Amino acid sequence: MAMTKKKPKKRKGGYRHLRVSVIPLLALLATLTSVTVSFAQTATPTETPTITDTPTPTPTSTPTPTKTPTARAQEATGFDGQPAIGQANSADITATFSYTTGATRFWEGDTIDLVKIPQGAVVLEWYISCPDLDSSTSLTIDFGTPDDTDKFLSDSTICRAVSKSTSWSGPNGLVANALPATFTDDDEIVITVTAAANPTPPAGGVLSGWVRYNMLGDAF
Repeated sequence: MAMTKKKPKKRKGGYRHLRVSVIPLLALLATLTSVTVSFAQTATPTETPTITDTPTPTPTSTPTPTKTPTARAQEATGFDGQPAIGQANSADITATFSYTTGATRFWEGDTIDLVKIPQGAVVLEWYISCPDLDSSTSLTIDFGTPDDTDKFLSDSTICRAVSKSTSWSGPNGLVANALPATFTDDDEIVITVTAAANPTPPAGGVLSGWVRYNMLGDAF
């Protein structure tokens, strides 16, 4: 006789065991959510690092420049005793000058007063005998008047070594067509240094010469 399998009895409550297992999962999820929110609220934010102050640089001091000596005004021997006024219609006059330099360095702007020229004079020619005033090749001079320093010579190098120069021989720096030169006021003939000599001056010597003029100018 064939045996018939008995069907298991269906438990009361159906799938109640499923509902029982979901509850712990929900509780666990709620716990995790609470922990996450709590961590987010209590987490310490990362501190912003303090910016180090940039040190103030110490300014570099500017060296004090070497002071250029004040230009010197010097005079040839007998300059103060020369007559300031000539005589009308006189013969040519030769005014001489002489200046002992010694071992002196000449600076830019230095002047040497050589001769006085009276009102109405007409300068015809001049002559200069120059000692060595520069141990190198730096010195240049003008030869003219206080208001027109390069009237006869401009930036001449004649005093860098012993030399003799005249208005008719065409020395270095000679100003063309400068002679004859008529003076309508009392004036002076001067040398003006336009570029300083070498720092180590030579022994120097005597700077001498003359200026020839007559008194046939327009003022008379």
